[in-house]
Amino acid sequence: MSAPDKKEIIYLKTVQAFIDSEIESLNDLSAELEDKIMAEGQKFSLDNPYASVYGGVNVTEHQYSMERKIQRSETAKAEAYFLKKLRNNPYFARVDFEEYGFDEENFYIGIKTLFDEKELSPYVYDWRAPIASLFYEDFDGEDAYYEAPSGKIKGRILRKRQYKFKNGRIIDCFENKLKIDDAVLQEALSESSTDRLKVIVSSIQKEQNKAIRFSGDENLVVSGPAGSGKTSVGFHRIAYLLYKNRDRLSSSEIIVFTGSDIFSSYVADIIPELGEAPIRDFNFYKLFKRHLGGFRSTDYYELAEELINKNQKREAEIKIKYSDEFLTLLEKTVKEYAPVFSDFEMYDDTVFKGEDALRYLMRRKKSRNYFEQVAVLNEFCDDMTDEFFKRNYKKIYEDINKKSNILDSTAELVSSLRKDTADKAKKQLAKELDGSDTGLLYEAYKKYEELHGVSSIAENFRTAVGRKSLKFEDAVLLIYIKTLFGKISVNTSVRHVLIDEAQDFMPLQHRIIRSLYPKANFTILTDSAQAIVPAINSTDTAGIAEIYSAQTMTLNKSYRSTKEISEFSRGLLGEADYETFDRSGEPPEIVELKSGKEYDYIKDFVKKSEGTTCIITKTTAFAREVYNALISDVKLKLYDDKSKTFSSRAAVLPLCYSKGLEFDNVVVLSSDDNSFFGEENKPLLYMAATRALHSLKILKITE
Repeated sequence: MSAPDKKEIIYLKTVQAFIDSEIESLNDLSAELEDKIMAEGQKFSLDNPYASVYGGVNVTEHQYSMERKIQRSETAKAEAYFLKKLRNNPYFARVDFEEYGFDEENFYIGIKTLFDEKELSPYVYDWRAPIASLFYEDFDGEDAYYEAPSGKIKGRILRKRQYKFKNGRIIDCFENKLKIDDAVLQEALSESSTDRLKVIVSSIQKEQNKAIRFSGDENLVVSGPAGSGKTSVGFHRIAYLLYKNRDRLSSSEIIVFTGSDIFSSYVADIIPELGEAPIRDFNFYKLFKRHLGGFRSTDYYELAEELINKNQKREAEIKIKYSDEFLTLLEKTVKEYAPVFSDFEMYDDTVFKGEDALRYLMRRKKSRNYFEQVAVLNEFCDDMTDEFFKRNYKKIYEDINKKSNILDSTAELVSSLRKDTADKAKKQLAKELDGSDTGLLYEAYKKYEELHGVSSIAENFRTAVGRKSLKFEDAVLLIYIKTLFGKISVNTSVRHVLIDEAQDFMPLQHRIIRSLYPKANFTILTDSAQAIVPAINSTDTAGIAEIYSAQTMTLNKSYRSTKEISEFSRGLLGEADYETFDRSGEPPEIVELKSGKEYDYIKDFVKKSEGTTCIITKTTAFAREVYNALISDVKLKLYDDKSKTFSSRAAVLPLCYSKGLEFDNVVVLSSDDNSFFGEENKPLLYMAATRALHSLKILKITE
């Protein structure tokens, strides 16, 4: 470490002065646009008091003009706000590079490019720019290079320098010619956790950098142990792709599949912190709400807790429902389904017979896509209605004349009736084509039971349908049926999908996701050791990669926890083959307590601990019990199925909801009824223990 020299201080002040001038220009632009918006609005009101001066086209043009100015003003404000934050930490690194045949140049690297367009002078390069790879890559004595539009620029790195800022001042410099300094990484990892995922641009490691900058035109599976930075890599990769493909990819064309609203809240700020517009989050429960009509459904976490609690009957049923044999049977049932159409009548005459509608559909359809088949049937209804009206022209005219006012146009009324008739026929056939997805799933369950001599699966499902309340595993199968029929429109506007905790999705869920976004590329983050329910989850990384036709990259080092916590956690997995970062701290502690004493211990621990703290239980019911016992003495937040946001307050949460989160201090609470001990519970304890950054206590409660 060293203090900055005079030259560094002068450069920083120059950069900050440039930022100040940019902020001022953006504020002036925003104020100017707001004045124009106000003036144009007043002029429009004066010129158009009774909506008479401007025609419809002019009104629309005026509206577009106002909307464009409002958008530009909001964008300017957002950029000014971002620059204000950036002013206190405008860059984090410098690379001194000597291109062969040219003089040495100093490249400063930060979160955002700072470029003086008047002077054509770059002050800071974006961390995603090709030239920034000089900082992240370890060239191991070989020629250093970066990719430029003209090709590889080769040379040698003379120096790498990293900076630590506080309140807009450089307080430390770190020197290292070859790689990101371990001292910087040590310091970053030693910091307290917050209520948001952190930006890691100043400490991205070589293997992480390769995953972040992997080709955006290929699908990528990133696997690695807990604490290897998979989630950070995934979101930084999204920011990198937005930068690299600015002309053909926007934040609105990206979605992230997350496990819960809690986790969505935890990662919500990471993309904006990296200078990009927020991206949308999605999950299967939202898919259920959108496409299951009047049915309610339990979520994945309810299912996970049931299986964690050894509900063997449900686990056995799920293994059947997601077996290759049953899915093949279900697909065959769907394929063989033929709708039954009713006759459509009017004036005691048949407009068309249902069997003719089916015959027309079978002759004309090119796929099983529901919407395409509806279009074919709509064409049939229009044709048959026209024929009917031609055959019954006289009768229809006479009937309308009797019922209508003498001043009404009979021709217009006939035309309106023809349209209404065709529309009713279309609705009838569309409803009958839709059929009963629940009926098909019930039929497939019955067929399986008959083949294998099992029972109750089909009847339990029918009972759930009657109650309008489905289990998660049945809801996924219904969504699958809808995708087979093409009843769920594919989304071609989404260009990239990020899936976190991919191991907690069943293979069928991955197949559904892949089919719903046919124009998208995918980044998938997974760790087979963290599958909550290995019996049904996607623990085969190669299998996930095959579904998405993806390349695989593996992160082999865990950074989150102290070496002592990491070694303890890794030991729970037996043959786990990954490295741990050498950051020392206090060893994990297993504390045996008599029942009832755990609450005094937790109260004392929470009050003494610095940074974020959480108490992890095996189930939601136990988490609620702990929360109720402590809330009168300690400020706590309970996370359960009703929780929507993450906060830095001391937390009580079940294991399922802890996935992806990290805390400075973790207490794992194990009792006889909710045990984390025993061979079968080691993977669960691994997941809980790896949430801890600095301190881990495992309370073993005995009677």
